[in-house]
Amino acid sequence: SFRVGATWSAKDNLISATDVDGSAVDLKNVQIDDTVNPQVVGQYEVTYSFTDQQGKVQKVVIPVEVLANMASIQIKATNESFRIGATWSTKDNLISATDVDGSAIDLFKVQINSTVKLQTVGQYEVTYSFTDQQGNLQKVVVPVEVLANLALIQVKSANESFRVGATWSAKNNLISATNVDGTPVNLASVEINSTVDAKNAGKYEVTYSFTDQQGNLQKVVVPVEVLANMASLQVKPTNKKFRTGATWSAKDNLISATDVDGSAVDLKNVQVESTVNLQAVGKYGVTYSFTDQQGELQKVVVPVEVLANMASIQVKSVNESFRVGATWSAKDNLISATNVDGTTVDLASVEINSTVDAKNAGEYEVMYSFTDQQGKLQKVVVPVEVLANMASIQVKSVNESFRVGATWSAKDNLISATDVDGSAVDLSKVQINSTVNPQAVGQYEVTYSFTDQQGKRQEVTVPVNVLANYANLNLYQTEISFRAGDNSWQPETNVALVTDVDGSVIAAGALQITNTVDATTPGTYQVSYAFTDQLGKAHIATTTVTVLENLATLLTKQDHVTLYLGNQQWQPEDNLELARNVDGSTVATEQLQFIGDADLTTVGDYELTYQFVDQLGRTQSV
Repeated sequence: SFRVGATWSAKDNLISATDVDGSAVDLKNVQIDDTVNPQVVGQYEVTYSFTDQQGKVQKVVIPVEVLANMASIQIKATNESFRIGATWSTKDNLISATDVDGSAIDLFKVQINSTVKLQTVGQYEVTYSFTDQQGNLQKVVVPVEVLANLALIQVKSANESFRVGATWSAKNNLISATNVDGTPVNLASVEINSTVDAKNAGKYEVTYSFTDQQGNLQKVVVPVEVLANMASLQVKPTNKKFRTGATWSAKDNLISATDVDGSAVDLKNVQVESTVNLQAVGKYGVTYSFTDQQGELQKVVVPVEVLANMASIQVKSVNESFRVGATWSAKDNLISATNVDGTTVDLASVEINSTVDAKNAGEYEVMYSFTDQQGKLQKVVVPVEVLANMASIQVKSVNESFRVGATWSAKDNLISATDVDGSAVDLSKVQINSTVNPQAVGQYEVTYSFTDQQGKRQEVTVPVNVLANYANLNLYQTEISFRAGDNSWQPETNVALVTDVDGSVIAAGALQITNTVDATTPGTYQVSYAFTDQLGKAHIATTTVTVLENLATLLTKQDHVTLYLGNQQWQPEDNLELARNVDGSTVATEQLQFIGDADLTTVGDYELTYQFVDQLGRTQSV
């Protein structure tokens, strides 16, 4: 709140702004919406706001009351006029002066500047002024007109007063008398009528008169007051009590000092002797004194009691801490508030300003405050530490996948669980809910959860992808046969496709092949193909291999042929008994070779070789 005319800005009330993560917000980014008209009394509001990192509007609404400016100077008359010689004083026109907050200004602090010349006809001004609490000059200018009056009686004082017993004469007050035209009147011609009894206090009159040149009666009636001896000191209370911390000055208790004749004693001339210690409870005295016009010491002793200042704010804890997520309120820490005089302050009147962001760990403050009976701000600042909420569930993998047939357990993915304060949670208390079917390809979920120390459910949901198992061992044939002696067949050539769990191809050379086949000996044999997949599972395939008898044969009818000269019809084929291939099929004559030559015209011994290349590429010969 402030008074009209005060220097005020909404920006001056803004201390700081803090974002969600505790970082300072540039005050340029804080929007100030201000309805205050500092020149018009009323209730207003100032709203300070900014949009935080989470996109939320943070704002504080401050009520502002513009109070009336009570600064003024009150005078008896806004225009004055008098005749030369009249009794006139600038102070007499001053009634009172009021400061901005309505408090009275001591009149001795009001500066009076006067241009008035009492003996000179003319237009003048008297300016009454003082500097108010806002540092502004408050002033009232009063026009004063001094008028000419030639017909007059001049007396020393237009109002006389004296104390009982004083030497006084009515004649002594008469200075002169002037006629209408300004010529002096013989004072002997001025009649003096007095009712004054100089020995008894009271109000009297002395009338000075003469008849002027115009036949009019000119007179001056001088009130004469026979006064008691007014020497005295006036103080506000005769017993003064205040609390430690109050704004107090011994001078402020002094109202006025009056001399014997009732005239004001300049307060500068009043001696003030004080034993008061404003900061220490106790009973003290203040003595106000001055020496009056008769040489007598006038004094007043005022007892002053300094009482204990009971203003305080009581909180449960001077340092607070809690974890993110806990139920916390700044109001819960406030116990009570006490005013200066020990009376209880309504807690609704205690303002609570909190920087605490209960959702983010950090160092914060809560300020509890109220304005006490002395107008002073009583406050308690409580540091508040928002600790990290350690509640969590730790898993090895936030996304899991495995192949059908793999050994898998939801428990195996759970590493640990931590409660709000960081203590370990027994894993047996962590509930595991799983939709996983490890034998069926699909998308599943496993939820790990427990109830933390704040009664809140902590959970982690892990997506689980069950993938197809591609592990396979495919052979071209599970039964194979060939003829003995056929060494062209190799077990690797029977491997069609071998894939691992993830579908990757395994080379035939990487297989474990158990081969018992003797290609030279007819019989039935087993060839075993095996590999261990990525899951450690063995895959085996078997092929039955039959080694058939090799039927390749080349026989002649005679291994020694005798021919006689002159036999021209004999051919080598005539001696061929049998030519059979590996598979038992007959070898055509054209596939045979006859190596050597028998000259049927010449007696002699000859050698003839029969041969063919069988289905295995081997040469059969006789």
